[in-house]
Amino acid sequence: MTKIIKFRTKDKNNYEFEYKHFINSNLIKIVYDNDNELEDIIELSNIRGDILEIVNYMLIRFFKLGNDIDNFKHDEEIYNFLENLDYIILFSLLSGVHYMDIPILENILCDKLSGIISSKSKDELEKMFNIKLKIK
Repeated sequence: MTKIIKFRTKDKNNYEFEYKHFINSNLIKIVYDNDNELEDIIELSNIRGDILEIVNYMLIRFFKLGNDIDNFKHDEEIYNFLENLDYIILFSLLSGVHYMDIPILENILCDKLSGIISSKSKDELEKMFNIKLKIK
């Protein structure tokens, strides 16, 4: 029997996903260990539904690649997917992954975002973050 985990997101949408894809989330493992039936909806008050759907997609892909971090890091599908997300979604995704405590995805997203940030000029960073940098 497939175990289903139920979520309610910040935008009050309900989702049902296969638990096996979320075993890399320390938050979900803790909740699951405390309630083996998982009948209740887990409130993810800090995550929007669109971000949770991306997390689910990435975890399914990781699972399909044999839960192998090296395969995942070098997967062309994931690379292309992340390339097509704008940085605002990437930051929201990183925040959601951090909230759910999924180190595998957190590392991938940090690498991706650090690459984006390191390639930007001072002016581009100021515009990106809507800030004024004091760099000498």
